[in-house]
Amino acid sequence: MDINHLVNKKLNFRKPAVDFSDLSDTIRCQILEIKNERLIVQLSNDLDLTSGKLVQMVYIDNAQGIYYFNTEIVSVEMPLIKLKLPNKIQNYQRRQFVRVEYQTEIEFSPVSYQGENLTHLEDKKGHGQMIDISGGGICFKSDIKLLEELVIDLRFRLNENDFEILGEVVRVLKKGDEYEIGIKFDILSSKVEDQISNFVLQQQIKNRRRKLVVSE
Repeated sequence: MDINHLVNKKLNFRKPAVDFSDLSDTIRCQILEIKNERLIVQLSNDLDLTSGKLVQMVYIDNAQGIYYFNTEIVSVEMPLIKLKLPNKIQNYQRRQFVRVEYQTEIEFSPVSYQGENLTHLEDKKGHGQMIDISGGGICFKSDIKLLEELVIDLRFRLNENDFEILGEVVRVLKKGDEYEIGIKFDILSSKVEDQISNFVLQQQIKNRRRKLVVSE
């Protein structure tokens, strides 16, 4: 990614780190312009910063994932700071799946079981309520008991985006009058995987910030 693409974008500002699973302690900021080989950045909060300090800027792209770079503070005139242009912008590849709680309606239908094609039963639709989601799968509850190793077609909505994904039942637990069902996604499109992983990351940030507000 070219640094010019980040001008006027909202980013996250923090100390350099390698863990991108939790960005709830970052400060929101915006790159206003690039001038004389410097980034002019506006922070959403006043901080006790000094020139020469190393910082990290993190940008979340809904389609492409997380981009970040480390750089150095040149000068501070709150709420504006000047940063050195970074040598490179790196892309963080998420392959460890973090789960977040999220509730939405789910519709599912059978596709196959242990190699047997069940698409002729696709009109036998079931419904459930999502409990949580990660880039690798979901957990939902339903009054319908499903068999482990059953492959199903899942349909659900995250914010304003509709998804239809194949998934394999990997866990079924009886919980009162319902069943808690764990699903492992079978995602062939890296774009869809990125969309879900980015949704999970942003939802995690929202959830943690919401908890911080409540605790205060």
